[in-house]
Amino acid sequence: MNKKGHKRSFQIELLNKQNWLAYSRNREGAFCKVCVLFGPKFGGIGGQRLGVLKEIPMIKYKDALHDFKIHMEREYHKTAIVRSLEFIKCFKGKQKPIEIQLDDQLNETVKQNKKKLIPIIKTIIFCGRHNISIRGHRDDVNLSNLISNDQAKNNFNIGIFKELLMFRIDAGDVDLRNHLEPAPKNATFVSKTIQNNLIDICGSIITDKLIKEVNECKFFSILCDETSDLSHIEQMSLSIRYVDLKSCLIKENFICFVPVYECTGENLANTIVQKLKEIDLSLEFLRGQGYDGEANMSGKYRGVQARILNLQPKSKKYLTLCVILPKELIYLKKKINAILPSSKSVLLVKLCETRWVESHEAIIRFSDMLIPIVQFLEDMTVNTDGNILSKCNGLLHSILTFEFILALEVAVEILSLTLPISRKLQDPGLDLTKCIEIIQTVLDVLKNKRQNATFNNIFNRAVSKAENLNIEVKTPRICKQQINRSNNITSSPEEYFKITVYFTVLDNFITSIQSMFFDNQNPILFKIQQLIPYYLHNKSEEHIIEGATFYEADLPGSIDELKGEIALWQLHWTQQPVKKEKINAAIDAFKETEDGYFPNIRQLLLILAILPVTTSISERSFSTLKRIKTYLRTTMGENRLNGLALLNIHKQIDVKPEEVLDMFSKSNPRKLQLSLSL
Repeated sequence: MNKKGHKRSFQIELLNKQNWLAYSRNREGAFCKVCVLFGPKFGGIGGQRLGVLKEIPMIKYKDALHDFKIHMEREYHKTAIVRSLEFIKCFKGKQKPIEIQLDDQLNETVKQNKKKLIPIIKTIIFCGRHNISIRGHRDDVNLSNLISNDQAKNNFNIGIFKELLMFRIDAGDVDLRNHLEPAPKNATFVSKTIQNNLIDICGSIITDKLIKEVNECKFFSILCDETSDLSHIEQMSLSIRYVDLKSCLIKENFICFVPVYECTGENLANTIVQKLKEIDLSLEFLRGQGYDGEANMSGKYRGVQARILNLQPKSKKYLTLCVILPKELIYLKKKINAILPSSKSVLLVKLCETRWVESHEAIIRFSDMLIPIVQFLEDMTVNTDGNILSKCNGLLHSILTFEFILALEVAVEILSLTLPISRKLQDPGLDLTKCIEIIQTVLDVLKNKRQNATFNNIFNRAVSKAENLNIEVKTPRICKQQINRSNNITSSPEEYFKITVYFTVLDNFITSIQSMFFDNQNPILFKIQQLIPYYLHNKSEEHIIEGATFYEADLPGSIDELKGEIALWQLHWTQQPVKKEKINAAIDAFKETEDGYFPNIRQLLLILAILPVTTSISERSFSTLKRIKTYLRTTMGENRLNGLALLNIHKQIDVKPEEVLDMFSKSNPRKLQLSLSL
């Protein structure tokens, strides 16, 4: 008899017969150990709370075997047995824990879902890199209906993007087929909204990589210009000039287009400042500005450069350079081929208002084709009427004057000097000091041309063309009082046109270059440039210190430390006279400071290297804008435009589909499981 007065006691043989049974001496009763450890609190018929063998010990053993048999048939007991066996397997290392099994299953699901979307992202990147339009006339067509229906494919213009997806499927892309065939229409991930999301993410990845390089350099300059696109939106191109510290190269990279709806200096300046904040660039490190010559950009008092200069006094503005009907066109080609059979070109080039290289090519080609052009216009005045006749007569009257022909030859002569420098100025690696040196050389040549008798050759070429066109070369009528043209009394037509045309054009050109390159230059620049070995001399220290004082807060050390560095820098290059003559650019001198001995000089050379020279990078971005936003794509949104422009311009920056997919999966909840977070 036990403590509670029960005569029957627990038999040890029961433990041998039932391996799930256990006896508790403290509770003086039997328990089902698997139900206690792995069983639920509720179970059986009606989901009642479990008692005997689970939470209450079994103490009545009269019908123990029968009670055990009923218990073994309960579902909760069977479930507890399975759980206990799984636990033992996991404990012995024969099976992964259930949470790990669930994680593995989730990992596999995410992996398979990502494999479905990778081809879509690759196609988007391909179209953006090669400036291929994406959407078609019927962008809402469900691709699952077209995959197995060849006849239906020819009935819809679904756009190049979806056609490329179909091409991938036909080429054997099983993952893409398995995704698109069973996918509902709202979960194909090829809609215009998803396209915009993916394009925007690609643009963000490129921008982040560019800004990371800029922030590593720390100091930068901005280059801005504006133009109107085909949808009549004023687009401002924002580019950054900086030094890539890894490659030690000066880079000018396009960042974005920014729509502007009010082209005042104040609004443009606010737009630039706001955009710099958005892309995580601080005005604190802005050291230069480059704009075109318009007043709202370069105005001395109320322009963009003046307003930003008030916010950041060290961001000086330096150089700001920017330098017919089909049947009639066919007829003009025939004329050129007939008169100039050896000519390589049969088309005229539009005179570009901003790029000197293009202006030179246009004027040279026009000069070479002058005679065919005149004959073409003469024929058109006979064979046409109305508005075309009026235009042809006006053009012909303007061309058939000796003043025009001479001015054309003078322009060809002058632009032949500026062509090499125009090409050189478009090099992003050109720094301001080297630019000014080249410009000074051109100015010296132009001034010498004014003094020397080079006009005689130009005049003879003009006379030869005039004779071919039956134009008389003579001095215009001279009167006592003249207000509309030059009234110089000369001894010959050559002398008259030398004064009135040649000197006038040449002087105006020289004055424009001096005003553009030299009149507004900061004297600090010419002082710091003496750190470049080519310009370094014994008296440079005083000038360098004067210029460095302006940038004292940017130096890692003090002015006294800089003085010591300058002394060592002068001694270093005195011992290498041959190499010194070759180092004539700021970036080349910057490379010579990589050993860390001249930290303050290195910082000054870095600032000198990033000062802007031209806005040619902005002009190139406008060319991309015209190719992307065509008359068939004028409704394109700004984010889509910037994403496509960045993909097309920065082909050298690798955009991996996997990193696009990671950002895409984190941006918004998706109908496909693309991340491990539940």
